[in-house]
Amino acid sequence: MAGIAELQALIKSPGGRRILERIMDEAPQVLKQFQRQPLAEAIERGGMRVENRTPLALMDPRDFERMAYPLGDDVMGLTGIGDKVRTLRRMIEPDVSNQTRFPGGLVDSNGVPYNQQGREQMVTDPGLDAVPMLQFESPYEGVLNTVAHDGRHRSRAITEMGQLDSLVQLPSRYRNQTSDVNEALLDDATDIYRQPQAGDIRLKQAGKVGDFFRLLGLGGLSALPATQGNE
Repeated sequence: MAGIAELQALIKSPGGRRILERIMDEAPQVLKQFQRQPLAEAIERGGMRVENRTPLALMDPRDFERMAYPLGDDVMGLTGIGDKVRTLRRMIEPDVSNQTRFPGGLVDSNGVPYNQQGREQMVTDPGLDAVPMLQFESPYEGVLNTVAHDGRHRSRAITEMGQLDSLVQLPSRYRNQTSDVNEALLDDATDIYRQPQAGDIRLKQAGKVGDFFRLLGLGGLSALPATQGNE
């Protein structure tokens, strides 16, 4: 697979390497969805010691929109949504006739054009420049609430390409809840609630953790002794 050696070189921890091996076994196509550096960083965070890690999971990108609530047409309009999704798709698969340079109109996650003067113009590492995120809090044992997200348009672009596996980072909203959230994610039977729409204070149950996520690197062989994990 193109770029896999470069990706392997960026992943230093034993936990991160085990996560990469599992992705290569279960869903190798997702490795082509992201640029190497942000992908390696997400994998490394997923392989850290339990008190520091940001769990990483395989997820159907259609479920990402269910958890984060899709944008309504009245928020951005169908044209605006479509333009952004098309731009993101072109980041994953640059135009075949223009493989050596970023096509015009591509912007990074901060809105900065890739073809801006003075910036590297060559498409040496196609793919999205950030891994989607769903953030949680655990109000009490056995329950997770989705409280924030990043990557709804990225997930939609992946869906429209016909790829029904992607990666998502699953951080805790509060640092002092990291262990509680991670433990709840380990239990497939944990109740999980979707993120409320703006102005809607009602929580709506989406299902169970096991309905949405295939956790990578939590428990089992990836539970590293304290002397081996990343700080």
